Amino acid sequence: MDTRCYRLQHGGEVHTLVWALSCSEKSTPWTLSPVSERNSENRYKKNEPNNSNLSRGIHVRPDPLRILSTIFPILLMLLLPSDPSGATHLKIISFNAGTGKNPVPNLDHVIEAIQATGVPADVLLAQEIPWSVKHDDLARKLGFKHFVSGLILNPRCTRAIFSRTKLIDPFVIETERSPQKRIFTSAPGALCATTVIRETHVLLCSVHLETMRNEMSADESIDDTGVIFRYVQHELFNQNIRSRSVGTIIEKMSEIAINRVIIAGDFNTFPFSKAIRKMGSVYNDAFSFSTAFFKGSYIDFPFCIKPRLDHIFHSPNMSARKSTVHDITSGDHVPISTIIRID
Repeated sequence: MDTRCYRLQHGGEVHTLVWALSCSEKSTPWTLSPVSERNSENRYKKNEPNNSNLSRGIHVRPDPLRILSTIFPILLMLLLPSDPSGATHLKIISFNAGTGKNPVPNLDHVIEAIQATGVPADVLLAQEIPWSVKHDDLARKLGFKHFVSGLILNPRCTRAIFSRTKLIDPFVIETERSPQKRIFTSAPGALCATTVIRETHVLLCSVHLETMRNEMSADESIDDTGVIFRYVQHELFNQNIRSRSVGTIIEKMSEIAINRVIIAGDFNTFPFSKAIRKMGSVYNDAFSFSTAFFKGSYIDFPFCIKPRLDHIFHSPNMSARKSTVHDITSGDHVPISTIIRID
């Protein structure tokens, strides 16, 4: 029999608990009984009369699985960042709602795609909203009390920011575009505005950069594997319109005295490109540790592997979780979303 004693103090009296273990088939269950240290002769009680076979008990080894099941949750709590219940989070959706093809999505199509994400967004950063869709109608249908329309600041800016909280100080950052303009698109750049949450200022930016298609010559096609391979190399290793545009945005952000920034939208380039690496040198990618990192967001790409051209970045003093690439859309991009802790 393996007998182990445990000392417990209750008030001013010290008690001893005895744990008796036996592997004898003829043994009967034991119960723990606290006894005074002064009365150690009656250390434990047995449910039935004593059995001499119990004197030949064996040492019982601890169960490794039970130990691991106890230690693992403790280690997990220590390793994972704390997330107090009082922390403030923003549920963000970024969505390029348009398409370069017919039919052009209408208001109901755009709303259906956003609602299909299942994300009760606090902020919607939208790009390429179809010209037929009025921004105030979209805000009302989705239940956003506040929005900023890029069309007011620039007639060719089809970006908008929708928010549950008030938006102030909107402005537009214009970025480089291709002189060829093969495809008619809205003016590239970023629409930005500030929201205040629990006295914390957060700068929100909806980004839409120039498409690579506008850099292709008349005899080049996105359906050509050789052309795609050449442009992928160009995006990875060379300065280009998108990498220079990112530089413009970063420079403008550095002039603003707000240290919490969320920049999201259609960058028209893929993870690991020069432009995205440049963004990552200043801001954190919300998809860095997400299983959706390699999931495509541009579904009109003519090959089986779709690129993720849509990205969400945030200041290093914030954190992101549940970053997702969704599956239902109104155009040629699907919505992406994340939850960002801002304090």
